[in-house]
Amino acid sequence: MTMRAESDTEHYTIALDPFNPENIFIGTNTVWKSLDGGGTWIRTGLDQRVFDMAFDESNGYLYAATYGSGVVFTKDGGETWEFWGDLPANPYLHSIDVGERDDGSIIYAGSFGTGVFEWSEKSTSIHSLGGNELPPENSTLMQNYPNPFNSETQIEYSTVKSGHITLRIFNLLGQTVKTLLDKEQCEGYYSVVWNGKDDRGRSLASGIYYYCLKVEERIITKKLVLLR
Repeated sequence: MTMRAESDTEHYTIALDPFNPENIFIGTNTVWKSLDGGGTWIRTGLDQRVFDMAFDESNGYLYAATYGSGVVFTKDGGETWEFWGDLPANPYLHSIDVGERDDGSIIYAGSFGTGVFEWSEKSTSIHSLGGNELPPENSTLMQNYPNPFNSETQIEYSTVKSGHITLRIFNLLGQTVKTLLDKEQCEGYYSVVWNGKDDRGRSLASGIYYYCLKVEERIITKKLVLLR
């Protein structure tokens, strides 16, 4: 079956409506839904990359873990979406689940590198379970995602204090092919998207490249793969 625009070729997660198994939801760079068991598909209005989804079986709400905007949810099957509570220190989430307790539902969300967060559906408060709501303790550079990639990839990093930050892409010869960032930034968590093009806007060839973050006196380098 076909269901998505050409830009939505990566399918991260699927969720079935517990009240109606004919209703299927798929997370991509948005959320698609089918009301007839997968026969036809409709793109919802959510403009967020969704890595995981979970239904609350007590009320039918669908919660989604987004890459960059924390948790969003819908009460009406994807017609409208709302942001849930306060953003965690790291809003880049990759997993979500819903549990039940006497005073209401609990939403658990796993982040990229900073632990698991918990929300109370009753209070909409947030606290960390082994994660970190405070500014990062160390400057870090995460592995890009997806990797390998074709059209674009996301690079996430954190800085422990304000200062000048550079983020550059190098080829195997050690030559700079793209400067993604060269500016002053405050402490916190950030992400940058690279489209596989050099500083002149030319598409680079398939191969192995390195991305290098320079923050304070520290230099962190990781490898990525571009596939055309």
